[in-house]
Amino acid sequence: MRPSSRRRNREQSYPIDSIMRSNTSTRFKCGCPVAAIVGRGTLNVGNGLTFNPVGGTPTVDNPTGAVTIASLFIHGTSLANQTGDRIHITGDLSLNSKSNIVVTFDDGFIATAGQSWTLIDWTGVLTLIGWNLGLLQRDGSGDAGSNFDLPDIASSGLYWEISALQDGTTGGALVASIAPEPSRMLLLAAGAAAVMFRRRRRTAA
Repeated sequence: MRPSSRRRNREQSYPIDSIMRSNTSTRFKCGCPVAAIVGRGTLNVGNGLTFNPVGGTPTVDNPTGAVTIASLFIHGTSLANQTGDRIHITGDLSLNSKSNIVVTFDDGFIATAGQSWTLIDWTGVLTLIGWNLGLLQRDGSGDAGSNFDLPDIASSGLYWEISALQDGTTGGALVASIAPEPSRMLLLAAGAAAVMFRRRRRTAA
């Protein structure tokens, strides 16, 4: 199957027995023929999706030898204009320990606190066979040991918040959000508490 090419922000639906490609270098590996997709958008997959690659040779940067089974792009330059690639699965999702999901910012993207993306969602049962999500709060600078590689936003003073995934649950989504650094949040909370305390003292006086 080779669907006609479309540009940005479109949806396509594919059967499970496909290797799907979201641009010239990305493949969503499921096991059989190639379906080429041009541009960015949402992949709608019916009848479930199983990622079960054998893996490659371990390296320093990739100690598990995992392979990239999906590269998802985030684009947009503001809270009002934030979009990204997404895989929507009707049915079960299965990921093994050799299945890496890589998220990349498009050129010119500006990370801002409050941005959030649903990258993958499914309606059936989630099966995680050694798949490692990594820390739920991190800046993306040390993702080599996990199967979920996010852009490094350490220099921005922001960090990633990632939705927890639990093996065997039915229905869910892999969501990544950008938030202020935890230490900065504590400072803001402390500052707000100090302001409230001063106001109360003035009212009491």
